Amino acid sequence: MKKSSLYIALSCLVLLVASCDKSSLNDYELFNRLQAGSGKWQVIQYEKWENTQANPSIETEYPEDYFYHFYYKSVDLPGGAAAFEYGDFYVDGELIFTNTVEAETERVSFPGGLGEGEVWTVEKNKRNEQVWLRMSGTEAVRITLKPCSCTLPDAPGESGG
Repeated sequence: MKKSSLYIALSCLVLLVASCDKSSLNDYELFNRLQAGSGKWQVIQYEKWENTQANPSIETEYPEDYFYHFYYKSVDLPGGAAAFEYGDFYVDGELIFTNTVEAETERVSFPGGLGEGEVWTVEKNKRNEQVWLRMSGTEAVRITLKPCSCTLPDAPGESGG
């Protein structure tokens, strides 16, 4: 192979790699994306509709202070410590729930007790925007989330650390 052909082939390979969608590389674990930065994601749009209707009426809200906070929580176990993936959900500065999180590119789950908990299908998985869909009985809910610098409320009995 001539040097010029090799250079052309290498140039094409470099252009091909450069044009790849880097946001999807090494992103099987969505949790890494969710907890990156501050780990806080604000719900900027909330849609709800009856999923048994052909052309349902969609109720849309734009909440001002709904957000999730994703983080690793260390737990001391016999033989050492382990880090678990956690998520908190806040509404108007009040903690609504704390739960473990299972997040992959197509699904986010907040397992709860003995049941399956709350499971969301990921419709859009981007670094600066997430869109999740959840079906519960005859109700469908879609939320749109964006990273935020939302303020966590003070934990009771906590004075710093």
